[in-house]
Amino acid sequence: MMKDYLPIILQAERDAAAGDVVVALRKLRKLSLMDFSGLMWELPHPDLPHLNALLPRMASEDVQRAWTGAAGPQMMQGTVDFVRIMQTQFERICRRPLQQARILDYGCGYGRLARPMYWFTDPHDYYGVDPWNRSIELCTEDGILGNIAQSEYFPATLPVGEARFDLIYAYSIFTHTSLKATNAALRVLRDYIHSTGLLVITVRPIDFWQIVGRIPEADRQAQVAIHQRDGFAYVPDSFPVINGEVIFGDTTLTPEWLERSHPYWRVEAYDRGIDPWQTVLMLTPR
Repeated sequence: MMKDYLPIILQAERDAAAGDVVVALRKLRKLSLMDFSGLMWELPHPDLPHLNALLPRMASEDVQRAWTGAAGPQMMQGTVDFVRIMQTQFERICRRPLQQARILDYGCGYGRLARPMYWFTDPHDYYGVDPWNRSIELCTEDGILGNIAQSEYFPATLPVGEARFDLIYAYSIFTHTSLKATNAALRVLRDYIHSTGLLVITVRPIDFWQIVGRIPEADRQAQVAIHQRDGFAYVPDSFPVINGEVIFGDTTLTPEWLERSHPYWRVEAYDRGIDPWQTVLMLTPR
């Protein structure tokens, strides 16, 4: 921990002794987003027993790499980069602060993005859903805060009760889902967003097909042609068949396909961050 912000952390550690995670988080929000996230990545910390008891421990490096291909500071920096994009675009498009928003993490995995999002909102307003039971198990085992529930691979509803959201995000989800799964998700998310809310997703550009090593050259070129013709291209991976379909693989899609296929979403803007293969799209409900 850097000495410059150590007094804030130590004060939060003293406050955490009372067992109130909301109070502790509000103290920690005096840190910058990067420093807050860095602390989350370091937990449990041997010098912070009270914060350790309240806040989630970081997933193992093996889990980080298995879910997201990187671990440690590199993973944290990429995560914060995406979160900053969301904050900037939410505040520009929605014209209000992201602080204290109600947030849905669609495809929450092991809770990678949950950790920095506590910088913005208290746990009772954070919701994370994922169709893979192992993701939910990891979130539970590591103490991810908020409302965590298992969803369906082809959802018609989401396990969030009556909650409606200011911000919904899906990082590296629509880069992998089949046409049927993509359509189901985009339809159901429309039902859970406020009329003044924002949906943030990442998609892959057409150039991605030039680097997919598992796919032969001729097949890559075929996917380029399909993407150019239809606006959506997908190659399944070695994932189990669910409802007669392999729903996980490699996907590219265009903003034009999205608005044409799902006219209840408007593509407001796009952005790019550190990862060149994750184009960030900002969508508002029509």
